[in-house]
Amino acid sequence: MLIWADVTLAQVCDGSAVKAIRASSHAKFDRLVFEFYGDTVPPIESLAYAKPPFIGPSGEPEKVTGKFFVEAFWHTPMDMCSVNKKQFNLPILRSVKVYDLFEGDIRYIISLKKKAAFTTTKLASPGRLVLDFAK
Repeated sequence: MLIWADVTLAQVCDGSAVKAIRASSHAKFDRLVFEFYGDTVPPIESLAYAKPPFIGPSGEPEKVTGKFFVEAFWHTPMDMCSVNKKQFNLPILRSVKVYDLFEGDIRYIISLKKKAAFTTTKLASPGRLVLDFAK
């Protein structure tokens, strides 16, 4: 007897992968939100101002636009679930772009129009990393 089955394989994303990137402008700050698939924010290895060149796994420098950059780095399996880039036209925020997704690490470049002090907040259910850049 032969049985046919319609099987659809759903991709399961690790909780540390980025499900969405959002940004908005408020009176005193621009807000950037990384939303994760999991209920918590993964441990952030680095979140600080950085200078180009940004070198990805290819060994070639990543092309970046903007004057100031914040690098965000944490560990996530290479499951290709994460959002890779997002453009903004806000007073402070210009863009967010993955420049290194290799062997369980992910690094983003956050491009800014000007250098701004920023604060971080971690929220749960779903996990969100919130960055507020002062105007």
